[in-house]
Amino acid sequence: MKNIGYLDELIKEHDNPITYFTEVNQRMTEEENKSKSVQITINTNEMVSTSTSDLNNTGFTVLCKIYNELKIHQFMFAEKDV
Repeated sequence: MKNIGYLDELIKEHDNPITYFTEVNQRMTEEENKSKSVQITINTNEMVSTSTSDLNNTGFTVLCKIYNELKIHQFMFAEKDV
């Protein structure tokens, strides 16, 4: 999320600020989508020993990586301009 200002101020700068910033938003989204990718490699032939504690939180690690890459915490707890 990005604060762009108040509509009454933006009207002075742009003929149609809503259309302008809709296009800016689309460009920013496209650029962000191009630069982001997540790759997870899993060796399905490797055996994991059940006698060690390495298995603890294995699933959490994958989900935590995805959670952080998507910046869910920032989205959910971002200050909303009212």
